Amino acid sequence: MLYQQDWLMRQIEYYIQLLARFIFRRERVYYEIKNTSESALSDWLYREVFALLAEGKINEAENLIFHHLDQNKRDILVIAIEFYTRLNRYNEEELEKNNFSREEIQQGLIDVMKYYNLEHLLNL
Repeated sequence: MLYQQDWLMRQIEYYIQLLARFIFRRERVYYEIKNTSESALSDWLYREVFALLAEGKINEAENLIFHHLDQNKRDILVIAIEFYTRLNRYNEEELEKNNFSREEIQQGLIDVMKYYNLEHLLNL
């Protein structure tokens, strides 16, 4: 079981690195609050998602992300990637305590990649 969880952690990290390098041409993806009228929704979403995460409301935070996914807004993709990056750092006890699993992290990230038509990266 421990080996499987370790493998899943590495697989999730691999997906995140693919997105960072191939889509954003960076080593790491993170959202920066811009405080402009164009970024108002993204800035709000970022604050809400990570406030929920800090409260241990992982499912609610994930649902909020999926509710606001928009193929025309790459900022939402960045927020999703940062969300799953942070979740992947949680240990198994933290995930279990918050009613979430490593498998759900992996599936959520895959679902986001599919939404943005990036599933081809999974076959590299």
